[in-house]
Amino acid sequence: MSLKYHIVCKKDMRKGAPEEATLYYGQVRANERIGYEELCQQVSDYTLSTDADVTCILDGLVLLMRQYLTRGNIVELGVFGNFRMSSGGAGVEKEEDFHPSQFRTPRILFTPGVMLKDATHRVGFEKIRFVEKEKECDQSHPI
Repeated sequence: MSLKYHIVCKKDMRKGAPEEATLYYGQVRANERIGYEELCQQVSDYTLSTDADVTCILDGLVLLMRQYLTRGNIVELGVFGNFRMSSGGAGVEKEEDFHPSQFRTPRILFTPGVMLKDATHRVGFEKIRFVEKEKECDQSHPI
């Protein structure tokens, strides 16, 4: 298993770097997007549930997670991982000057569980090979 990457050139943001200096970075690219319906179908293939059952369970899970997260709870999903809300904001010099409006929009943070963390140790990297386009096609194609 490997992650695909390509090389990109970006401005050098290191302290003291010349204005026009650049650095090359590897940038990982996703292979494809796995749709919700496809994922539900695949989970049903591994279990004794139908894809409708899986869809119903996942939809219910998301609704409950939204309720718990907006109450400030951590939602634990076993080997899958944990979800929680977090937010930062601007500081003030005196405690009495702080107002909740100084918080930025909260974010949902995900901490992977053991099984998903293990996936990060099992992956390699493979450079994407771009092919030169030889000629234009005169037929239209859906995107």
